[in-house]
Amino acid sequence: MTKACVEERALQVTEESAATVATTAQVGEVYQRVFGTADKKLANHLTRQLLLLMPNAEDTDQALALSLALEKAIQPKDELEALLSAQMAGVHNLAMKFLGRANSNELPTEGVTLNVERATKLLRTFTAQMEALNRYRGKGQQKVTVEHVTVN
Repeated sequence: MTKACVEERALQVTEESAATVATTAQVGEVYQRVFGTADKKLANHLTRQLLLLMPNAEDTDQALALSLALEKAIQPKDELEALLSAQMAGVHNLAMKFLGRANSNELPTEGVTLNVERATKLLRTFTAQMEALNRYRGKGQQKVTVEHVTVN
């Protein structure tokens, strides 16, 4: 399936899903819950991007379900978190792709090493993204407040 076909189907499925919701307010609530935004254009854009990252893009409905499940699992609270979670999904999928290639019996040792090195770099990136998300959410650092207390 071509990139254009995947994008077209993603938009169609997103619009079909939105059409099943009764009111505009409810559509906004769905986008807010999944993507951390009520902006329909951003949610559609992220949906198309996520679909292109799915390993089985031929089955668009399954890819859509997987991509939305990933977003829902991370539970982005705003647009920046939604963008970061989409990046995290892409990095994770690519790392798994390289690990899968490294597991092939047909590759020479150099090929296995190269794919493992690529996956390792991507998995480090994923960890850094997780840390960035936690810092952004305020979970990464503890705040200590020191007050001056006078005792007589």
